[in-house]
Amino acid sequence: MKREMFSIIFLLLMLVPMTIFAKEIKPGVVITKDNYEDYLPELKRLLNPATFLTIVPGIKNGWITMPVVETAKYPLTKYGKATMANAGKFKVAKDNSLIGDWKNGAPFPHPKTGAELAWSIYRRREYKDGAKWPYSTYYMFAKDGSYDRYFSWTELKRHYTGRVYREPIPEEPGNKGVIESKEGQVFLAPFDLKSFVQLRIRYEALGKDDDVYAYIPALRRLRRLSGSDVTDPVGGSDLCMDDYEIWRQKVDPKMTFQFSERDFLRPRQYLSDERPPYDRDKTKWCVQMEWEIRPLWVLEINLNDPNYIYSKRVLYAEKDGTFRLASGEMFDQRGRIFRIHAGMYHSLTAEEKEIHMFWHYNCGNAQTGHQTLLDVGPVTPGCPKKIFSIKKLLRLAR
Repeated sequence: MKREMFSIIFLLLMLVPMTIFAKEIKPGVVITKDNYEDYLPELKRLLNPATFLTIVPGIKNGWITMPVVETAKYPLTKYGKATMANAGKFKVAKDNSLIGDWKNGAPFPHPKTGAELAWSIYRRREYKDGAKWPYSTYYMFAKDGSYDRYFSWTELKRHYTGRVYREPIPEEPGNKGVIESKEGQVFLAPFDLKSFVQLRIRYEALGKDDDVYAYIPALRRLRRLSGSDVTDPVGGSDLCMDDYEIWRQKVDPKMTFQFSERDFLRPRQYLSDERPPYDRDKTKWCVQMEWEIRPLWVLEINLNDPNYIYSKRVLYAEKDGTFRLASGEMFDQRGRIFRIHAGMYHSLTAEEKEIHMFWHYNCGNAQTGHQTLLDVGPVTPGCPKKIFSIKKLLRLAR
């Protein structure tokens, strides 16, 4: 009789979901190589797929740990205040265009549809209207963590519309809503990429393709690239121009949207003078950071374009009025996760508690396991308009 009762209890226990026995992830917990299996069900629930595929291998291999801290309250930024002032001013047309006289900030502080959320994410600012990174490095790794190669560049960008932080506000005089932004990259190393230059001019009109130019030093020639599909890997990395800051592709009439919101594990916000150190040999494509549980918007974008490299994007955005992207997954035309972007944390200025951009940023290939880690150099605020020509950008490489 006792043996039969034991068999019945054993079978009942086998039917109980393993999540009941999973340890809770809460402030004070430190997830390590030795205990991460105890937290796996919770990690799968609280990490989006891109972050899970990027961070959990780092914990499993002992490259990093995951300390969980209390969720902090962050002040509303100037951009967030501009966003809140837009409440009730805008609508989205059937062709996904924005209806209303937009000046700056996200147009929908409290989005009620996926299209409204898409527009607020599209209008986000990852930094203060313009910036220059004199030296930033992309480190690339194989699936097993072995170091592959790197490239370094100078990155520059200036917004012409939607300006919040620096004069002129909200738009460059004489622009009249034509140019959205100009952006340049100048490759500094290694030798085979040195002096390669890219220049991208983005227009406000949704139907107008970007102007994209590249100077190829081996040919000593300037080439114009397609601005409608900028998805070729940059410098052999897992990053492409349409995936800069996770999503740079324009809102398109063919797109359809679904959205939701829930809590996720996210790297905490750091002050600009307490940047987490990065050790390429020790932590590989990961960065040792503290994590907290914060609510995020989840936006699914079905692209409905068989000629584009992706069929769908899933984006995760902050709910603090800035709509800054935390991570994202890009799916190929067969519906498989292809490129992943994860681990992006943002930094605040120590004095103003204002947005300062980000210091590190992961992108990877979910199908091959290859990973790229961006280590951002010092940021110089502002960026002069006169720098955006191939000739002047080339001077930065010499």
